[in-house]
Amino acid sequence: MTINPGSAEAPPGTREQAEHNLRLFLAEVSDRGGELAAAPVRVPEGDALGRYAFDLPAAGSATVRVLMPGVPVEAIRDDLRASAPCIPLGSPTCCVALH
Repeated sequence: MTINPGSAEAPPGTREQAEHNLRLFLAEVSDRGGELAAAPVRVPEGDALGRYAFDLPAAGSATVRVLMPGVPVEAIRDDLRASAPCIPLGSPTCCVALH
């Protein structure tokens, strides 16, 4: 089992910054051929680990929960340290970074 320190609680952030980060993330998903079946849905009760929860309705009826840090995108995308905040997809143990 590998534990990514970036999946620890994120530094304090804002919902507005998390929404901005989500737009950037979805643009990268789109650039790689991914598409959503509908607009992302904010799920406040899913907030965890200092991150803001969004459900992404994916094509084919699947829904993927993203826990987006509300910190400046550079802290997610440009910080290559293992302790940099990551973006849990579907579960807190499946993390990606905006690289």
